[in-house]
Amino acid sequence: MDSQPLDFEKPILELQRRLQELKSHSDTQDIDFDSEVESMELKIRETRREIYENLTAWQRVLIARHVQRPFALDYIGRCFSEWVELHGDRVYG
Repeated sequence: MDSQPLDFEKPILELQRRLQELKSHSDTQDIDFDSEVESMELKIRETRREIYENLTAWQRVLIARHVQRPFALDYIGRCFSEWVELHGDRVYG
């Protein structure tokens, strides 16, 4: 999702970017931002839920056609250690 975000995912990415900035400021300045970090994470979860619960039909198509979505061979490679693709000889059914 990070390298090629869809248009409707951009608010989530913006919130995640701001969260990373907040965490980096917390580390570099040695200030405790735990409550702000928790509220930001909650806001990210709520925004993500709201966006994905209200997708239009076209947005669902865009998710299904996303470039980074795994293909069948990706699933097969993760499920089975050794497999042989069988091909028919086109003579017998």
